[in-house]
Amino acid sequence: MSTLLEVAEQLRAEADARQSDRLNSLAQQGSTVTCGAGCWACCGQLVVISPLEAHALAEAVTREPDLAGRVEARTVQWREQLQDEPDLDRQLKEFRAVQGYPEPERGTHLETSYWESGLLCPFLEESRCSVYKHRPFACREHHVTSPPELCLLELDAPTPAPTRMEYRTLATWIGVTAFGLPDCQLVLPEALEFARAHPEHTTRHVAPERARELLHQGRRRLAAALTQVLGAGRGG
Repeated sequence: MSTLLEVAEQLRAEADARQSDRLNSLAQQGSTVTCGAGCWACCGQLVVISPLEAHALAEAVTREPDLAGRVEARTVQWREQLQDEPDLDRQLKEFRAVQGYPEPERGTHLETSYWESGLLCPFLEESRCSVYKHRPFACREHHVTSPPELCLLELDAPTPAPTRMEYRTLATWIGVTAFGLPDCQLVLPEALEFARAHPEHTTRHVAPERARELLHQGRRRLAAALTQVLGAGRGG
């Protein structure tokens, strides 16, 4: 039987392989991705993850007690700083109330408010991601081709690379369909709290052939959705 954590690892490996192919293709086209070690501006952006990713991240962090303690301390600091941003705090409460699926305009406003608040990811440690190997899909798929210093100026200043594959959406669907996880989106700093509140999720499992079937279905659904979105964009 395949556990939730095993399927999460399978998704992560697949996403990394596809991302590597895409980055190599960009390099061959002469497009240079400028992200590198020590870049951390994107760690001040609103990062949204699936419940499946939250459990995988929590499992990795709890294996390292020292890291877990440092992350917990920074998460407490994050919450304290959030209290000094009442409008952002209100928006995040609204975000949770709609299970992480706000209307587009409200979602954009939340992203901007979060960026302007200066809040940093609790997993950021000495200008580096302390959980880089286990980072969420949104982080894995985020690259820019513009000078790194632009990332510190404003949210829309950098030029994003075409590396978004929406594996978070696939992870959400697999979590709901295969393991009965809630259909919701979480803000990254609250991932560990969510995992602690739902330990029963990690004991769930699915037959390997069923996992493969669902992954195949999920990829097809995702590809169709992305094609539709891209087609609508060209039509506009």
